Amino acid sequence: PGEPDSGDILEGLFIPDLRNKFVVQQVVRMVGCIIMPHHLFLHSALVQSHKVERGQDRQAIVFFTVVSSIALFTTLLINLPAVAVIAKGFYGTADADQLGLVNAWDYLGDKFGAALKIV
Repeated sequence: PGEPDSGDILEGLFIPDLRNKFVVQQVVRMVGCIIMPHHLFLHSALVQSHKVERGQDRQAIVFFTVVSSIALFTTLLINLPAVAVIAKGFYGTADADQLGLVNAWDYLGDKFGAALKIV
């Protein structure tokens, strides 16, 4: 396969095609494994680090929602390229079934160069 089409990537990012039942499972797994842990820890730290005065509940909810959304979007910006690189390196390879979190970066480093292990 050749290079992926940038237009298709952006379309898939903003208009996902969820007709296949396996795609829905992948989306749920991605949210559960990548996005939710970051959001849980960032949001809990945010809430615990700010005091909320009585009567300021509504403002606090708006503030926490905005800051939490920014944190979640930042998480997306950080993790999306990492997941894309891993997917490009593994897709269609014979080794894909044997690769996991323990040896994924070693495999990609061997395939694309040692600098990728650091990145």
